[in-house]
Amino acid sequence: MRSIFFLFGIGILFSSCSEDFFSQTLDIDPPEYDKQFVLHGFGSNTDSVFRVSLTQNYGILEQVADSAWAVPDATLELYEGGQKIATLYHSIFISAFFESAITPGFFQAG
Repeated sequence: MRSIFFLFGIGILFSSCSEDFFSQTLDIDPPEYDKQFVLHGFGSNTDSVFRVSLTQNYGILEQVADSAWAVPDATLELYEGGQKIATLYHSIFISAFFESAITPGFFQAG
């Protein structure tokens, strides 16, 4: 009988609370950032194609569509020691990637 009164009392306490009792809104100032391009690429000497994704950064609180991250119309060139060693073209299979065929000596161990 005591537990019924206890539960009844808890129920009354929670029913008297406003609808914002279990939620809270925080006002924060997002950090400043510079718009930049971001490259993601991994390769090895056992691959036949070198793939790189080119995206752009967004603020932490911005609403961004999934398709907005990729940069579709770009030309990527890979340089080593001031010499161009490859041009990466837009992939026909995956829209977010740019790729280039790997020639012998493209990747070196170490």
